[in-house]
Amino acid sequence: MAGAVTAEAAGPLVRFLRWCGMALVVASPLIVIATLLHPSRETAGTIIASEAGLIAAHALYTLAWLLVLLGLPGLYASQRGSVGRLGLAGFLVAFSGTYLIAVGGGRTGARYERFHLGGLACRVCCSSWPRALG
Repeated sequence: MAGAVTAEAAGPLVRFLRWCGMALVVASPLIVIATLLHPSRETAGTIIASEAGLIAAHALYTLAWLLVLLGLPGLYASQRGSVGRLGLAGFLVAFSGTYLIAVGGGRTGARYERFHLGGLACRVCCSSWPRALG
């Protein structure tokens, strides 16, 4: 093929961008498959009944979010010249948010939600005590 650029002839940045892009392309269907495998509710009955699917879904979520974390730097690197400081801030927020999703068990910030909902319940409960007492 005339004019084709091979990976060896391309610079290291081009190879990096290709690998990051491939990581994002592979992660997309994995997230969809994991979402389809995961039961919609996690109750004791559904966990016992669909344990294999649940384990497979969480393994796929973990792999997919790891691939997203590997791909995001390439996405930023390909646009860094035109996005400036605001783009860097957006990348850092996106990367941090993706990390929180990844360590939250594959579901949208599960640990973060539990932490904040517990604190909210405590605040609501404690703030209503003085009014209830009199």
